[in-house]
Amino acid sequence: MSNTTFRRAASAPPLPTKTLSFILYCEKQFRGWIALMLVLEIGQAAGSILVPYAIKTLMDGVAQQSGELPVWEAFKQPLLLLIGLNVLEIVFSRGSGAVLIIMGPRLRQRTNRLMYAYLQQHSPRYFGNHFAGSLAHRISETAMSVNHTTWSVICDFWPITVTFAVSVTLLLQAHVGLGSFVAGWVFLYVAISYWLATRCQPYAQNYAATRSLVNGKIVDAVTNILNAKLFARLDYEREYLEGFLETEVQTGRRTFWYMERVRWFQFTAAAILKIGTIGYALMLWDAGQISVGDFAMSTGLALLIIGDARNLTRRFLEFFEY
Repeated sequence: MSNTTFRRAASAPPLPTKTLSFILYCEKQFRGWIALMLVLEIGQAAGSILVPYAIKTLMDGVAQQSGELPVWEAFKQPLLLLIGLNVLEIVFSRGSGAVLIIMGPRLRQRTNRLMYAYLQQHSPRYFGNHFAGSLAHRISETAMSVNHTTWSVICDFWPITVTFAVSVTLLLQAHVGLGSFVAGWVFLYVAISYWLATRCQPYAQNYAATRSLVNGKIVDAVTNILNAKLFARLDYEREYLEGFLETEVQTGRRTFWYMERVRWFQFTAAAILKIGTIGYALMLWDAGQISVGDFAMSTGLALLIIGDARNLTRRFLEFFEY
């Protein structure tokens, strides 16, 4: 084997080879926008998860209401808190959406530009050994993956982290045992979901590679369709393509069956949290250790956590696919 050192062309962009470094390099010009989105997502997540706390204050007010004060005076502060949290959620979430609209297309444009400039510097032999359609599809998939990964971290993983942290804090304030139960469930759920997602990675990456290959075959078949007509090879081309299409089907089924097993874990874990939290909170209320408002808050938080936990598992699976 030759000891020749291959050097990047001077005009080629210095793209990192590590996944995280590559994504950060593509995002280099958008750090200020990303920081703003992180702040806005904190506000949106906090506004959403604190709604059960507002309902708790209302429930406690109902339990303590003696009828001496008008309804508006008795529940003025809890109602204002509830309204304020909903307004906060709307303003911050739509502010984050506006930043995404401004930044998203530009981020994809930058990634496409960098990838194409890098591809241009490859040797003629490289282009002779790879289908043009497959290379084009790989550039498009990479740009989409950078955007998808960025939005997953900012709009999914980050708000879910805020949701879990605030929920556990509120429940710990209501009762240490109740908060510890939910905190333990969150830790185990996240750890197991991450482990299952990493085991799904080879399936997902194989499926993505197969899709890229099939897309390249289709593009090249369409490009050469006039030649196939000229030499009466249409039937051969269809049979040739059918083999790759069948491979894509089988690869997709293996991936989806694994994801279905992950969903079994997801729904079972959600049932444990739902039944466990409500049952434990009911016991604590019966023993006089928590108020009616605390019971209502724990139930609402459990349902919100379940919804976010399901999204987390799905995002883990999608995250490792790209």
